[in-house]
Amino acid sequence: MAEINTYVEVDVVEFIDSCCQYEIDEIIEYLTESGHLEKNKKPKKEPKSLMEEEWDNIINKLSNSRLRLTSEEEEIIHKIANKF
Repeated sequence: MAEINTYVEVDVVEFIDSCCQYEIDEIIEYLTESGHLEKNKKPKKEPKSLMEEEWDNIINKLSNSRLRLTSEEEEIIHKIANKF
């Protein structure tokens, strides 16, 4: 009997987007059982340092207060940002 080979190209993102939650759970189960995923392993986020937390807070305050800045303050921020 003759053997027929067929090649079908599938866009992975398009395929996953078209799956329902049940099908996605099946894919995850298969990948876990076949050793491609570790069971119940979530990527760990490194905790921010105290300096990073402080920096984020300062930048957020600036962003949220933009309309209350004077023209001079806004110009200073622009100059600093344009250095980079």
